[in-house]
Parts: sequence; C-alpha cells; structure tokens
Amino acid sequence: MRRSGLHKFMAILLLLLVLWPSLSWAEALRGVGTVVTLMGQATVARAALPQQSLPLKFRDELFYRDRISTQERSIVRVLMGDKALVTVRELSELTITDEPSRSSIVDLAIGKLSLAVTRSRMSPGETIAVRTPNAIVGIRGTVLVVEVTPALTTEVYVLKGSVKVYPIDVPTAAVIVNAFQSVTVTGIEVGRIRSFPPSAVEQIVKDLKPQPQHTETPDETKEAVKEKGQASALTHADQDEGLPAIAATLATPATPATPATPATPATPAPGSGLPATPADSAIPATPATPATPAQGGGHSKK
Repeated sequence: MRRSGLHKFMAILLLLLVLWPSLSWAEALRGVGTVVTLMGQATVARAALPQQSLPLKFRDELFYRDRISTQERSIVRVLMGDKALVTVRELSELTITDEPSRSSIVDLAIGKLSLAVTRSRMSPGETIAVRTPNAIVGIRGTVLVVEVTPALTTEVYVLKGSVKVYPIDVPTAAVIVNAFQSVTVTGIEVGRIRSFPPSAVEQIVKDLKPQPQHTETPDETKEAVKEKGQASALTHADQDEGLPAIAATLATPATPATPATPATPATPAPGSGLPATPADSAIPATPATPATPAQGGGHSKK
C-alpha cells in the first residue's frame, strides 16, 4: 500500500514536470490556501490532472493553479495564508495563483466572489489581483466584490479602500475605483464609475453569505480556524482597515435566540402603592337575597 502511494506521488510529480517545465518544484508543491467554509458542493481540479474533478472538502489545502467550481446553492471560502479571505458564490469557477512576496492572482472565469485583503500582512511591493476574462482588478488592502456575468462583462464593487481597474492588455485605460463605487467593464470598454449608498452593501453581498447550518461551531472548525490563523487575519483586517461593519455583513449570520415570554404586570391599586389582586382571581361576593315586600304597608298620599 505504501509503495502504491509512493508511485502515485511520483507520477504526479512527473506530470508537473512535463506539463509545466518552467514551474519550480516549490511552486508545484506549495499550498496557496485552505478551505475554511464549505456549504453545499464544490469540486477541485488539480493542476497536475486538470481534466479530473474531485469533490472539494472542508479543510482541503489548495495548491498552485488548482481550479475550484461551485455547484448550485453552494458557497466556498478560502483563506490565503493570513492576508486574504476569498468567498465564492454558487456556479462560479476560479483559480488561485499565489507567489510569496510578489503577486497573487485570483482568476475568476465566471460567477461572483468577494475578497478581503489585510494590508498589514502584505510584504512591500506585494499585490493581489482579480483577473476576469476581460479585466484586471489590482488590489492592496481592501474589500471588494467582483462578478463575471454570462455575457462575460465584469462588475466591480468596492466596499473598502480603492482598486485599479483596466481591461486586459490595456493598462493605459485604468481607472481608480474608491469605496462605495462600482464600475462595469464590457469587452475592452470601461464604463462610467457609479456611486452606491452604504445601505446597498447588504444586497451586493447577499448571495455571498452562507446560511446558518448549526447553532454551535464544531470543534473541528474551531481548530482549523485556529491552525490557519483566520481569526488573526480578520482581527488585523478590522484593526488596520476599519472593517468591522463589512466583516459583520460578510459573516455567517448567527441563529437568533428565542425571546423569553414577558411576565404580565399586575395593575396597581389606586393610592395604595401595592399591586392589586388581579380581577380574575378575586372571589365574587354572594349576592344578597331580595327582601319580601310588606302586605298592604304602603303610605297614602296626603
């Protein structure tokens, strides 16, 4: 069994060497992220075997050029080191390429994602970019949402910070999009920058929020988050980027507690300062027996 596993491992390495001669061994074997949330179903196609899709599982490690595809009613969250958190909506397809201290590229072929980046965790000169079929979004310490429509137009919404957006191969057409602004790239044309109110954020991220699956976080989840530093990354994002409201918007909604039944207040008696006995608990008085009228005892008028 051990020999069979060794042969399989060597076969994968040989495929990497044949398919990508320029790809270094370190890049091929280095993890670029960890699955920290999985709702529904998703698959992963490893770079060595791109035609073979495997079920994606919670706590799976992702490697250089792995491709993730989400199914209907599914959401995946990937923690990239401790500097970025990627949330992927249903019916989306993306690939993560991470190069330490240089640049990380999230390729979104179709669908929708949100990306929160912690500036303080990035090295000098390090950048993260979202690449779509027709646009590049350059990021450094921000929170944004990117959507690629079936018509292959790119929608960019910036929730915090600022980004540079330009059509692929046309960097001279770049525009700067700031917080609470959006822009659409159609083909190689960059549309007009539009503003949206903070109240619209909830609607923008609505389909990127996992629905509550349980009332308590499993120990396995807590341990995974602890091991990969998700809590640290989000804490630094809140402190360094001022993102508490946005982080709360993107977080999994908590199950509300059942409100306690309020007690019925007693009606105080007038002038006594003490609560009166409720009317429905008082003992009714026994009605008096009417007197029998006297026979012929009436007085005559004068």
